[in-house]
Amino acid sequence: MYLYTCMCISFGTLRLARLDVSHNGMTSIADGAFDTLHETLNELDLGYNEFQSFEDVFLDFRMLQYLGLAHNRLGQAFADGRDRLGHLFDSLQLLQVLYSL
Repeated sequence: MYLYTCMCISFGTLRLARLDVSHNGMTSIADGAFDTLHETLNELDLGYNEFQSFEDVFLDFRMLQYLGLAHNRLGQAFADGRDRLGHLFDSLQLLQVLYSL
């Protein structure tokens, strides 16, 4: 599944536990893309894309245990700290950020 530069799809009523959208060349995620997944998603792999920052994508995640962000261009993406990450650290067990420029 190639999502081009923006993840602009809605998952509707799907109740996914794992979502891997790595290696897609994505640069952004549309507002509301994860609205129906924040209560069920355990693993999210966004690695090997072209992300430079995240707005409020992670604010409502409560079940996420693994977040893969390897090989993006994050640099100062989380400079605002915990405010941008919401409840993410309440459940997160592994955060993978390797080789992010």
